[in-house]
Amino acid sequence: MRRIRSSLFGFIRTSSVLPLALVSAHAAAITVDPGDYVPPPPGTVVGFVYLTHSESDRLYQNGRLVDDSVRFSADTALLRVARFGEVGGLTYNIQLLLPYAHLNAGGSIGAEGSTSGMGDPILASSLWVVNNPETHTYLGMTGYLWVPAGSYDRNRPLNVGENRWKADYQMGASKGVGKHLVFEASWDVMAAGENDDMPGGATRMQSASWDWEATARYIATPTDEFNIRLRKVTGGEDRIDDVDQDDKSGEFSILLGYNRWLNPKTQLVVQGGRDLSVENGLREQSRVQLRLLRVF
Repeated sequence: MRRIRSSLFGFIRTSSVLPLALVSAHAAAITVDPGDYVPPPPGTVVGFVYLTHSESDRLYQNGRLVDDSVRFSADTALLRVARFGEVGGLTYNIQLLLPYAHLNAGGSIGAEGSTSGMGDPILASSLWVVNNPETHTYLGMTGYLWVPAGSYDRNRPLNVGENRWKADYQMGASKGVGKHLVFEASWDVMAAGENDDMPGGATRMQSASWDWEATARYIATPTDEFNIRLRKVTGGEDRIDDVDQDDKSGEFSILLGYNRWLNPKTQLVVQGGRDLSVENGLREQSRVQLRLLRVF
């Protein structure tokens, strides 16, 4: 299922030492795990636990390196439940996602300190318009809604919650070729409401952001898989009290993964990657994630 990047949970800053835009360039970051758009049979319930650690070491503005002594790390846990059903001959699911994160700033931004708390709960639902196991062809769409109920305090330099509603629409496709290869692609657009509780009563708005992903999967055995994913995020410029922040995202990243079915109902996924380039914001130098999936 779709994996939520740790930086999604806000990273809202209140200090003027570092512009808000430079640490929120990843705020639209959402990724799709290999096989997310290959649904199980209706009636299936799937539970997920995600554990992620990421570290960032450089700060960019308009494509230029402006600080190579910044340090930022995020440790996140995400609990996710999805139930699959069928309506009008089409497969669908309903999902609930509950995030928790610990954020820690160091180096040149060490004064920002650290924080921990619950992220904004996420409601989601997917619908498959093409679901053909015989030809290994799948096409679906997903809607996500972030509820502003996470940990947020405008007096804190870092926040896990974002204090704003957000919505995301995604389309994803998967196509098997032969016995061992699967190619997948997804596209999504995210829109965010305003945060009217910024320091000093300021209001934050953000333009829409777009995300493109392409994944190649090699299914070595019935239980073992290797995959690689490339991802591009654009848009998402901040506007603080009607002043454009000139901080459009331009993130390009890579992720390598290994999936193993431990038994017919339990899967372990190990992933690692990094940002290859960043237009505005923190460059993620490393990301490691474990995902445990259980079919009920």
